[in-house]
Amino acid sequence: MKKILILLFLTTAVRAQHSVPDSSDIVVFGAYEDSLKIELAGNPEFLKDFTGRFGKYYDNVYQYGRFARLTVDALEMELFDQRAAQKQFLEKAAVSAFLKAHFNKEADFQYWHLIYAYPVVRANDDQKSRRLVSVPEVITKSFRKQELSQPSNLKYRAFRYLVPFYVSYENSRGKNFEKYTNMLLMVNDKVEYSLKNLKGKVIDYSLAQLLLAYKPYLSTSLAQSVVSQIEDEALRGLFTGRFLDDVALQQADREEKQRVEEARKNPVLTFSDPKGKTFDLSKFKGKVVYVDFWASWCGPCKMQFPYAKKLHESLPEKLKKDIVFLYISIDDTVEKWEEGIKSNGLQDFVNGHVEGGWNAEVLARLGIRSIPRYMLVDKNGKIVEDNARRPSHPEILSDLIRLAE
Repeated sequence: MKKILILLFLTTAVRAQHSVPDSSDIVVFGAYEDSLKIELAGNPEFLKDFTGRFGKYYDNVYQYGRFARLTVDALEMELFDQRAAQKQFLEKAAVSAFLKAHFNKEADFQYWHLIYAYPVVRANDDQKSRRLVSVPEVITKSFRKQELSQPSNLKYRAFRYLVPFYVSYENSRGKNFEKYTNMLLMVNDKVEYSLKNLKGKVIDYSLAQLLLAYKPYLSTSLAQSVVSQIEDEALRGLFTGRFLDDVALQQADREEKQRVEEARKNPVLTFSDPKGKTFDLSKFKGKVVYVDFWASWCGPCKMQFPYAKKLHESLPEKLKKDIVFLYISIDDTVEKWEEGIKSNGLQDFVNGHVEGGWNAEVLARLGIRSIPRYMLVDKNGKIVEDNARRPSHPEILSDLIRLAE
């Protein structure tokens, strides 16, 4: 038997000529693939007729889109009839035994692919649901699990779609069909399920699918662990180098966003006042705070100061004490900051300073990479807008009043 090389870049939808791999779904099976292409090329009318009759059966986008409107029993009955109709068509078709066998297997695997996809797709589409809806045992018990031990089945596109849904559903069954809240735990559990319940190159295929499907959520350590368990050397090579570099970058980006989010929820951010005393946002508890990050050398910052003063003047008198204008300087030195306060007429507002310039911890925690930058803090001390409108924006006044009332 020739070596099976599996290269995995799968699309969601199936082309009309569903049995022929394309550039986004490459499964190299040497002589078998060549024979399939030759047979299809020699039977264009058969393929056209088959696709015209049963194309929607293999259109995954169409099928997934109907799941919300169908009960699993109604879906199963319809799929059963469609599969039976295909088999009758193939029995009478004037084509080779090779083509008949191939399309019969595709029909069977597409049936099971859609059965196992049904609860997973529905659960993913319904964000409010906490569990997958199980498929009745009377339906799934006839699936021949030994099919998952046959690497040769990977030459059938419907089988390749079946595998990840089967793993998702059966792994979920072991968790009492409760949905995951931790993506890394979910991937790890699916990896463990694949290793325990699949065989040979079908394991490699499942692991590769998990890497591709959940790449944005992977940690570097988990990705490396999954890659190391892929036995096929060529396939494993696709997930080293650039792939792992991307995972590392995405992990760093997620962690930075998480830090920013934590800073928004728990903004323990300290500043120095003109007298050298430190303070944080808790000082203004019960008031709305309009924060302005600026520096004495920042031209666009200074252009906004006149608008800020007009904005403050336009506040209803009863709200002027309930809305604080807080100016936080990132100047390199206290001297430059103090001079900036005087030259820009900010003495009547609350002023603060952070040491370290662009390297200040406060800026890193809040993800601030440019100034001017404005933030809105509600009466509970929570940052409700970390990139608020500028003082010159006509709607910022209504934003402040809405928070203060």
